Amino acid sequence: MAVEMIARLVHRPSWCRLLECDWSELEQGLETRELRDLRPEADAVLNRSFDIDLEADILDWMEPLPYPEYECNCLSHLRRLRTDGEVNADQLAAGMLQLADWASAGEWRCIEGRGYLYIEPYCGEECHGERGLYSRSVWERALQRILQMPVGEFGEAVVLDWMQRREQLGETLEADADAHILPTMQSHLRHTEALHHLANRLAKEDDLLLLVGRDWTSATSWGFGQFNLNRLLRDGWPG
Repeated sequence: MAVEMIARLVHRPSWCRLLECDWSELEQGLETRELRDLRPEADAVLNRSFDIDLEADILDWMEPLPYPEYECNCLSHLRRLRTDGEVNADQLAAGMLQLADWASAGEWRCIEGRGYLYIEPYCGEECHGERGLYSRSVWERALQRILQMPVGEFGEAVVLDWMQRREQLGETLEADADAHILPTMQSHLRHTEALHHLANRLAKEDDLLLLVGRDWTSATSWGFGQFNLNRLLRDGWPG
């Protein structure tokens, strides 16, 4: 299965509120669906998990974890479990990522290999493997450059780059010879439109933060800077 690159727009106050919930309050709020009022409005352009599916996923994550011996908020409990070594950090971070999904307006995702088309040409440097592709500086510079371009210009630039790369590999550009040409081109245009939209929202709304990560990999590596999930689990919410 192909690994996907995911960029999630998280509403910071909502995510913080969830992490500050008492463990029992969080569990009850999910079971009774009372926490749905806390979820941001879904973005019409980006994708997002359905409420009922995510509620079930978070409850399934909570069920096997040790229950707090005393009332404490969610993040404090998870940090204690990590410090005591009772639960693997990957398992703890996976639930924190699900809570970030609950607090998100939506996410942009693409097959990781295609991510180089959308990010690398606009960050001002060559991304050397996945480490570079997921770095904070790369994303900040790329999104800033993308915002300076009209959305149509961004889409055309990505499609032209993709066509040139195919040509260099000796692949055909004739739609009659390859039935995937037109659908792939249309997919690139949809992805560029959505990424441009994400960049605009992130630039305009101070309450939004960006979490970037790879599907099917450890949740501890999601994010960058002070919002890396491993750092959040270790040090708590930054002041």
